[in-house]
Formats: sequence, structure tokens, C-alpha cells
Amino acid sequence: MERIRSNTRMPVREHRQTVHEDYEVEISKWVARKARAKAIQLIKGSAEAQYKKIWEYCNEIKKTHEGSTMEVMFTTFKLPTDNPRFMRLYYCLGALNQCFKNGCRPIIGLDGCHLKSTYPGQLLTALGVDPNNGYWPIAWGLDRALAEVLPNCEHRYCVQHLYRNFKKKHPGEALKERFWNIACCTTPDHFNEAMSNLEMYDKDVTKGDQPIISLLETIREYIMDRIQQRKAAMEKYKGPIGPLPTEIVDERVKHSTHWNPIWNAAVGYQVKGPKGDQYAVDLIKRHCTCKLWIVSGIPCCHAIAAIHRNNGNPYNEVDGCYSTDLFLKIYCNVLQPISGEILWPPSTMPILDPPVTVAQPGRPRKARKRDITEGKNHGKKLRRRIVIHCRKCGNAGHMQLHAEKKGLLNLIK
Repeated sequence: MERIRSNTRMPVREHRQTVHEDYEVEISKWVARKARAKAIQLIKGSAEAQYKKIWEYCNEIKKTHEGSTMEVMFTTFKLPTDNPRFMRLYYCLGALNQCFKNGCRPIIGLDGCHLKSTYPGQLLTALGVDPNNGYWPIAWGLDRALAEVLPNCEHRYCVQHLYRNFKKKHPGEALKERFWNIACCTTPDHFNEAMSNLEMYDKDVTKGDQPIISLLETIREYIMDRIQQRKAAMEKYKGPIGPLPTEIVDERVKHSTHWNPIWNAAVGYQVKGPKGDQYAVDLIKRHCTCKLWIVSGIPCCHAIAAIHRNNGNPYNEVDGCYSTDLFLKIYCNVLQPISGEILWPPSTMPILDPPVTVAQPGRPRKARKRDITEGKNHGKKLRRRIVIHCRKCGNAGHMQLHAEKKGLLNLIK
């Protein structure tokens, strides 16, 4: 029990070995798996019990994390003897929210996953972007938050998700390249041209498992450890901007050698490149007519060519939102540890029962449904080709038993 308490993800093989060493008894993998599940349930508590403790958990989070928001929605009473049932929860830690306001770019990404547990559901997460182009968690739960809080905000969609639907009817590398060219356009003219190229190529394209508190604690502990690790790594890094923006600038510096800037004796540069392309760059306004500099905050290859012509350093022209100082300022806001369940503040709110589950017809699927972009061998490691040799005759391609049978047949003949 104590070994599983210290490592709830102990593999079944290691669990069987532990039982054999401690009790000199061999158990099957099925028995080991059931015993581990029973031990984890005793350690973490049942799902039903955790729903009844959700209010005390929220009080503990609010006490230890100032400015946090914990909102629980539940059904109304049906009968005086029944408890209300849990519906959904909104979870936003004050430190994460404050850091997003103070240092992250004004971009919010949404993602979600299905929870396959005793009480299935969905986990929706709001993410920001830190100065090193990494994700910064803001809140999870959400559900109808965007529709109620930001009804008129601009919405954009993940290109990868769009491409997965796109590939179902339009497979092939040629269409894939044209699709991504559309996504990378930074001006309306380039977008219209890329759309025309796609339509000319194919005219049909443009038609039409954990309990709730354990799960929340796993997410919070992971984020707490992630903040510490990323902060320690950035403190060792020497440079005005983070490593990921530096890689982007390095790549654009290589492409800038193909562009020839012409100075107008003031602050403007006319940059000519291959295939007759031409752009105007203003170093004072940090603007290029390709609009990539103003969209991303990182100089484009045309601007870098002009910066080099002006004997400047392109790394110093990157927007301040990518600076290492801002990164360390954001990651100084750490999450706080919390006490065990026995020390949580009491609550006067009604006790909640788990949500009502609806059993789906048919046998539950165990294997994950593959995406259209994944092949049959996606994610599988290459198998080692092992040539079997016979211990008796030494030849390859068969085992000793086959050689013995062959020898016995020869004797019979």
C-alpha cells in the first residue's frame, strides 16, 4: 500500500515483482491490476466521496491562493430527501490569472479532452502564450464562459484541426501544401492569391480517469512543478529573448540573405527578392508590407535584410513580449501548496451527489479512435528483426524442437 501511495502509476510488472519479493507469492497480471486499482481507490477515496468534499476543497484553494475563482454549478432539489447533483465546475487560480493580465499576449486558446472515468465528461482549458511561445494555463472548466463573458470577441480556429477535416475528402501532399500556404498568409492579397491557387487545383475544395478532486489536484500539482522547472531553465539561459524566439530569428536570418535592400537615405528600405517579389520596410515604425513583423512581433526576413544593411542587430528589434526579463517576471508568481483533506475549511453548502451517468449502447471501445491523419503504424516503434538459431544443429530459421522432430522423422523413414 505504501509503495503504491508513493507511486500511484507503478507498472503492473513492478507490482507483481514487489509482491513476489515481499510475500514469495506469484500473482497474475489481472490480479495485480485489480489489487492496484483497489489500493488507489482506498488512497484517493471513491468518486462519490470526492463529490461530497468539493465545497471544502474549493474553500482550501481560495484560502491558499488569493484571488482565485472556484464556481460550482449543481442541479436543484427534486425531493426534500435528495441531495443536489454536481453539474460543472469553473477553476481559475489567482496567480495564473494575474500573470496572464500582466505579461502574456492578449491571445486565449481553448482546448478540451474527454474524461473516461466512472463519471465521464469533458475538461475544457483556456491557455495563454508566454514570452517563450509556450502555453500558460489560465483556467479550466469553462463550458459557457466565452459565450457569456466575451460574446463579441474574435474567434479563430486551429489549423491542424481544420486540416484533419479537410483531408478526409481531399487527401494528398499537394493539397496539404496549398492549405498551409493559406494559413500562413499575412495580407488579404496573399490570402486571396493562395485561395485562387487552391481552387484552381481542385474546384470541389471550397464547397461547403480520476475522481474529480484527484483530477483537479493532478492538474494543479503539474502546473506548480512546470512553473518551477521552466523558471529554473530560463534563469540559466543567457540572451535578451527566449530560446524559441531566438530559433525563429535564426531561421529568418538565413532567409534574409536572398533579399537585397535599397535604402532611401531616411528610414525606408525597398527590399527585392527572388521571383520578382518586393516589399517596403520602415525600421522606425517596425513595419513591413508583408505584415509578418507587425503580426508576430519578430522581424521578417525582409526587415532583417534592411536591419543588416543599417548595421543593426535583429535580435534587439524583437518585441518586448518575448524578453527573458518578462518571462522571469511572469514565472515568479508560483502556486501555493495546500493541506490535506482533514485540514480543509468546513462548508455550509449542501452536500453534492455525483452527476447522473447515461450508459451508451453497445460494448465500450478500449482502443482510441484514430484520426484521419494517423496511419496504421502511427506511434509504434520499429520492431527488431531477430533471427532464431537452433541450439542443436546451429542453423537459422527454426528452433530445437523442430530439429528434434525432423531427426525423429528421419529415423522413422
